[in-house]
Amino acid sequence: MPTVAAQQQQVKPDGTIDFSGASAAVGVGYTWGSGTLHYKGKDYPFSASGLTLADIGGGTNVVTGEVYKLSDVNDFGGTYSVAQSGAALVGGGGIGYLENSKGVIVKVTSNSKGARLNLGIGGVEVAMK
Repeated sequence: MPTVAAQQQQVKPDGTIDFSGASAAVGVGYTWGSGTLHYKGKDYPFSASGLTLADIGGGTNVVTGEVYKLSDVNDFGGTYSVAQSGAALVGGGGIGYLENSKGVIVKVTSNSKGARLNLGIGGVEVAMK
């Protein structure tokens, strides 16, 4: 069976996201922020929380992503967890995959040097605004 990464390379994304946030305390902090889902020619604002940020000098962090398996904008919200094994979700400009209970997959990319985003214990909570 192909991995999530291999499956997503063969499919055009249903939408994209831009997300920016800040951490409460570098290395141990709770990260939160807001973003925009770009889906079917419209922009939908959302908020997210539940990431921890390590190994970066503070400040604002920008994450982008591609959204897959989204057939209804209402399915985007919810709790996301790591769709592939690995402790670090995104490390030093890497890529990670998140999936919610409705099967929506987000391929997350961080271009922040030195950033390593990890999921909080309860995953990432995404709420539409």
